[in-house]
Amino acid sequence: MDVDTDKWNLLEKAHDFRAQLRLLGFVLLADVVLVLSTGTNVWNLRWSTVSDRPAAIVLVVLAYGAIVKIVVPLLLPLLRSVLGLLVEWLQRIPGISPERRDTDSPTYVTWTDADRWLADAPDGSRRVDVEKQMARIAEDEEHWDSTVRAGWSAVLLVLLGWLVPGSTTAAVAHWQQWAPLVIGFLPAIPCVYDLWAGSPIRREVRMPDLAQRLYRERRGGPLSNARAKN
Repeated sequence: MDVDTDKWNLLEKAHDFRAQLRLLGFVLLADVVLVLSTGTNVWNLRWSTVSDRPAAIVLVVLAYGAIVKIVVPLLLPLLRSVLGLLVEWLQRIPGISPERRDTDSPTYVTWTDADRWLADAPDGSRRVDVEKQMARIAEDEEHWDSTVRAGWSAVLLVLLGWLVPGSTTAAVAHWQQWAPLVIGFLPAIPCVYDLWAGSPIRREVRMPDLAQRLYRERRGGPLSNARAKN
């Protein structure tokens, strides 16, 4: 029996952490907008109230797009620079700094080395393979960056909801003051990881021939190069 894989896109989205973070941020923003426009939050929402104010839905969609595409990208450099100082200070403590990756590999080369190779490489199957690998890396990096942006957006919206009386986050805080921290914990995971260890995407391209040559040069140094010439 033939299976239409396109029908499984929704299932793939359910396992996509980025999609979950975007959904959480959208709900948090909708909660604040509803409180400010209708006086009720998502938890106590009546669909008749929303149908009477369809402009509120449009406002939520536009506002969330502005937050993800404009506000967060503008704030991220400032947040990263300020929090980065704290992270740098903490990582000076022996035993808690992240393990550094070993970039000296006989199989993989760095993005920079691969890019230099492409500058003089002739057309052919090897060039196509390297370009495909680099395209996948760039796609993975964009996916990670958008996940981090979605995480920061949700974290900021948790803080915003905390400050708006009547919102679900404020109501949860009224029940337990630490409860909003639990809500913000999930979206903060990729943000903290990005600050602490950087992107998990390895900017390395599989090129065994070039990697082995560079590996020998780094290991052997000038003496190895001189012997190779002789």
